[in-house]
Amino acid sequence: MLCRKKCSMFSLAFSLALLQANYVVTLGALRAHWRIAKGETPLAGDYLFFFKNHLLKAIGLSLMITLKLLAWMLPGIALMLLVFLIESIVLVWIGGILVLALAIPAGIRYTLIPYCMVENPELSIREALTTGIGLMEKKKWPLVCLWFSTEGWLMIAVLALNMAIPALRQWFFSVPLTLLSAPLIVYSNVSIVLFFQSLRRRAGK
Repeated sequence: MLCRKKCSMFSLAFSLALLQANYVVTLGALRAHWRIAKGETPLAGDYLFFFKNHLLKAIGLSLMITLKLLAWMLPGIALMLLVFLIESIVLVWIGGILVLALAIPAGIRYTLIPYCMVENPELSIREALTTGIGLMEKKKWPLVCLWFSTEGWLMIAVLALNMAIPALRQWFFSVPLTLLSAPLIVYSNVSIVLFFQSLRRRAGK
């Protein structure tokens, strides 16, 4: 039993560390995509920029965004946890729907925060949060439309692959999906960078 608990704790710690490392690399990738949006050639060092120079700040930013998202989802999570006291599948469904209803607008609200950090890595975590949230005031719907015009292509491609080639549903499905999604992810990120820059120009006026 003790060994099982230790393994569970190690697994949880490893998963959290992996999530944080992924976020730091994602910030580096956004830095590379920022160069593409400016018409420049991305550098290999961009992907490890935050690892080398702003590791703790990047991890702190990731944790703050995660905590804020959890705070938004708390009512739905609390409702789902009631299932341990009142055995009801209805509560699980209602709680799940409430979590999504709260998490989606909150996620959109915080979308531009990492772009603020990429634009100016010297910003504090608080400044990045404040600036990113401020830029999204009354701008959520344009971002949603932009997201569907870019990420939507990835969703269509995945659906088409899954329907056209049933064999791809096996374990090697991830290989063609990764190859297909990479340019679409770059295209999506560059589009959001341009969206972010347009908001910054308007705010500057």
